Amino acid sequence: MELHIMGLYIMPAGGDSFSAMKLQIIARTTHIILCPFLVLGIGFLPQLGITGAAISNVFSQTLGGLIGLWFIFGGHSRLKLSTKDIRFSPSLTWRLLKIGIPSLITMAQMTASNFAMTWIIAPFGTLSLAAHSLAGNVNNFVSTPNLGMSGAVSVLSGQNLGARLPQRAARSAWLGAAILEGFLMLCLVVVLIWANGIAGLFSQDRELINIAANFLRIGAASYLVIGLTAALGACVNGAGDTLPMMLVNIGMIWLVQLPLAYLLSNFTGLQVYGTRLGLIAGPATAAVATFLYFKFGKWRTKRV
Repeated sequence: MELHIMGLYIMPAGGDSFSAMKLQIIARTTHIILCPFLVLGIGFLPQLGITGAAISNVFSQTLGGLIGLWFIFGGHSRLKLSTKDIRFSPSLTWRLLKIGIPSLITMAQMTASNFAMTWIIAPFGTLSLAAHSLAGNVNNFVSTPNLGMSGAVSVLSGQNLGARLPQRAARSAWLGAAILEGFLMLCLVVVLIWANGIAGLFSQDRELINIAANFLRIGAASYLVIGLTAALGACVNGAGDTLPMMLVNIGMIWLVQLPLAYLLSNFTGLQVYGTRLGLIAGPATAAVATFLYFKFGKWRTKRV
């Protein structure tokens, strides 16, 4: 898996996101095709159930890693590495750790926050939990372009700063933010109008659909800012200045989002809907903090 992920990050960093896309398509297609054969035992293959799903995932990730190495070392991408380039460098390792550890902490605490939010919502019943999961899946789908655009902005930020063109790095971030917010505004309108229909794609339970639709409508307010945060934050991270964004994410979730979700749901008449207000207060706070650091921070002169 690590080799697969390495290929997905190295090639876009060299300006070749198309090869990374082809690598991901090959790996995912292999997984999709192989999984039912191993799970259900189609043809001459044994019926392995959930074990088959795990094996198909391991096989597709391994295949992706090997193809990624072929791309990188075989000259099939913009980068062509050689085994002669592979050697241990303590100074480079330390620089990688300084950049990577804050990102690692950010991802780990986001996973922990999902458990905490589940703990807050659980007392309101299974329908509320199901609606929370449903709304989360929709929001994850809507936020998918953030990942792609963030990767592009991060690469452009690093390349432009390396070329000593900080203003062009900043322009790429604002352009990325504009593109994302344009898409998200369209999603905002769709969710506000068809929230019940979207929720109905996942369930036939009328009460669950109503709760989930309300969750979606409230959560759609965050679409106003998450594109801005994603693009500007990616620009800062691309400069190697990952510590400030780690602090922004930790503060957003643990000092704003979760406390407000708990207080508003337990000590007001909002009940479970108070959790949704907490979930939009966090991104709003993060957007303000990210903008201020992007505008006045030292990421333009960061040396890694």
